[in-house]
Amino acid sequence: MLNEQTKTAHCFYDDNNEALHPAKNFAAALGKIYRSWGDTRDKDAQKRYVKNIHIPETYKGRENNHQDDIALVIVDKPFTYTSYIRPVCLDFKLDFEMGQLQPGNMGKVAGWGMKDTSGQASDVLKVVELPVVDFKVCWDRAPFDFKASITSNKFCAGYYNGTALCQGDSGGGLSFPSEESSVIRYYLRGIVSTSPASVDQDLCNAMTVTTFTKVTLQEAFFSEYLHEEY
Repeated sequence: MLNEQTKTAHCFYDDNNEALHPAKNFAAALGKIYRSWGDTRDKDAQKRYVKNIHIPETYKGRENNHQDDIALVIVDKPFTYTSYIRPVCLDFKLDFEMGQLQPGNMGKVAGWGMKDTSGQASDVLKVVELPVVDFKVCWDRAPFDFKASITSNKFCAGYYNGTALCQGDSGGGLSFPSEESSVIRYYLRGIVSTSPASVDQDLCNAMTVTTFTKVTLQEAFFSEYLHEEY
């Protein structure tokens, strides 16, 4: 059973007050396909209240360019594994991570973000495969005012051709496959953090890549709060 989820800190952070929004303002669900919370087609969904939200002390929102943009969400009772709800693997070995995060390697991420540049959100959960982008390429092609957001604990993934993550996809996990004893396991390597804004600031910029918070660099954060909770 499972009673924690990993998301980005900015999903829960109030930049104006420099504090987390109350946990009672949120709920969590696994096994959902449709965006609407009460969609009756989600026959296999499990829903929970959020009990606690933890973020690193070093996360300060826009003030420090979303450095350490990660959150650990604790729900009020465990989720139960089923055929539709399965865990993603965590592994903090740097050599394994380096192998999976080689430029060009493909990871999968899901979300209900904007489905095109019109600003319309997707009603159905979408899954996309994105390639890891070399740091120098990401840096060189980033707008000047976005470079500060490519912090040392992030990596880039995506395309420059119109396939992109958009507003509403933040907090999604980018996972990479590994075949082990004829079984494919997916390892969580990044959490959707930020990407350059579109010209009008409000719509999806589909011609740019996304930065992801590196999960491996947050081992101490996970250890601290999982120990505190359990």
